[in-house]
Amino acid sequence: MYRLSPTMLDSYRLYKTTNWKSYTDIVSTIKKEVVETEPMKVGRAVHHIKEGLGTEKYGMVLIDGYIFRGIEKEDKKYISELKITPKIQTPYGNCIISMVADAIYGNEIKEYKTTQSPIDIGRYMEYYQWRCYLWGFCAEKIIYEVMEINQCKDGIWKVKNTEKISLCPYIGMEEDIRLLVEDMIAFCHSQGLQNYILE
Repeated sequence: MYRLSPTMLDSYRLYKTTNWKSYTDIVSTIKKEVVETEPMKVGRAVHHIKEGLGTEKYGMVLIDGYIFRGIEKEDKKYISELKITPKIQTPYGNCIISMVADAIYGNEIKEYKTTQSPIDIGRYMEYYQWRCYLWGFCAEKIIYEVMEINQCKDGIWKVKNTEKISLCPYIGMEEDIRLLVEDMIAFCHSQGLQNYILE
């Protein structure tokens, strides 16, 4: 049996469809050798604030060595960091799609995204992450809460802009996921990387 994640699938999609995602990048992703960057650390800190972590003082939150202003914790009705491992059938055998929702309430999922560039809504609509989550959690809607954040001269990170992108299931969504999963598994076999995605 194989195991993939929506993040891996999106990395593979970018490798196949863009010029900036290199072969070295996708191999590192498959081998789980990705080095955490500063934007990734900042994004993780924002996730922690949304979960209700951090120390609040003077309208700011101190978390993971960063100071933020303008980010509020999520409503308590949401369940944070819920993990599931549904299986999808492929000609190569079953594949587990391992996923963790940032926040979920009933049939609605929330995912928090941060960027230090102007928000590009189209970029998030191309993701397979939301497709996988809607399929795996049998949800009716997923909301990407995208925050454009910038570090000021005083070192404090502030929210410059926020966009909420709502996405829903569509006919043929599971088949789209299956085709990408099959393509990625075939790629791993062709490059001798299949052992890295075995369960």
